[in-house]
Amino acid sequence: MVVNEFHEIAMLHQSYISDEHETFVAGFITPGETAEQAAVREVKEELGLDIKRLESAGTHWFDKREQLMHAFIGYVSKSDFTLSSEVDGANWIALDEAPSRMFPDRPGNTQHILYRQYKSKL
Repeated sequence: MVVNEFHEIAMLHQSYISDEHETFVAGFITPGETAEQAAVREVKEELGLDIKRLESAGTHWFDKREQLMHAFIGYVSKSDFTLSSEVDGANWIALDEAPSRMFPDRPGNTQHILYRQYKSKL
């Protein structure tokens, strides 16, 4: 999850994932890189943003794809996005509006876990 100094969340529209819901930046670790390096790289590749601070948000099992997800909250300065070809669109979304754009809150959905973790710190 990528957030800015105004507590807005970067939410991505990726039609190959969903036409109805928006997502956070996600990707895979490449050989030789750490989970933290992968998170910084994916944010740069997908949104064109530089992470100022990266906070671990635990690991979460994604049963649908049988994958272990390393979750992070990345802090950035608000700026325009430079989108990769993998991203159809992205917006800065107000904190309280974000849940209505996410996939439903159910087991295996890391979005809501990250959202609640970030919001609890404010």
